[in-house]
This record gives sequence, structure tokens and C-alpha cells, in this order.
Amino acid sequence: MARGKRKCPKCSTEQGVRVLVCISCNYSFADNRKPKEEPKAKKADVVEKVNPLLTSIRKNVPAHIPLIKTTPADHAERILSYGKERATILCKLAQWSGSWKHVDWSMVEAGI
Repeated sequence: MARGKRKCPKCSTEQGVRVLVCISCNYSFADNRKPKEEPKAKKADVVEKVNPLLTSIRKNVPAHIPLIKTTPADHAERILSYGKERATILCKLAQWSGSWKHVDWSMVEAGI
């Protein structure tokens, strides 16, 4: 059988794949399709097993932990704490790439 063709089960003539009704015997390909399988269970339908240890830990964790605001000077001090060599490399990398704008690089350059 050639690609893009199918045989009619009633009269055995070759038909195009997109043909819905056989030209010679009026056999309907659309009516005799196999039913599609039902989709598998969705994630929402799946029951999640709960670890009792995790539930006890979650009870002890506060609902909202406030974030600590870090200033560009704080970031600069952290980078300087890595050592001169690494701070120099990071400073040059930031200048070349134009990234890490959250760091005060002038303070890093002064510290090197």
C-alpha cells in the first residue's frame, strides 16, 4: 500500500487518507473509527500521600518570614569578603557583561 492511501474494508479499493466516504461503495470511514482511549487520571485526581513528619514540621514554621533587605553596599562587602583575587575577577566580569547591577562596584574597586 502506498503512503497516504488506505484500502476500503468493504470493497478493497484504495482511497486517499483524507477521504471520509468511499467513492465506489459509499462506505463511511468516519462512522467506523475506533473509539479513543480515555485519558489517564490527571494530577488533580491523584491522591497525595502525606508524610506525618512533614506535617509536624510545617506546623512549627511561621506562615510568613520577613525578607531582609540587602543594600548594594552589603553586596559589595560580601564580594570583598571573598578575597582580593576573586573580587577583582568578579568586578571585571561585571564590567564586561554589564550584569550584577545590584552591587556597588565602586565600593568593591575601592576595597581592592
